[in-house]
Amino acid sequence: MPTISEVVRMIKEAGCKLESQGPNHEWWVNPKTGERFQVPRHKSKEIKAKTLHSILKSAGIKQ
Repeated sequence: MPTISEVVRMIKEAGCKLESQGPNHEWWVNPKTGERFQVPRHKSKEIKAKTLHSILKSAGIKQ
């Protein structure tokens, strides 16, 4: 599984923009669809498979 910082790099490359930051999560938005989604802020940790799938789907990287 990739780390959260690797996932953030992927969603930036897909054109998603950081909207706001909370203590544990960041809110991102996909400008193509307007969909908002959360990404955990624990950058060095590996991301769980279900969370990864949900983020990539919201970012428009995976269907």
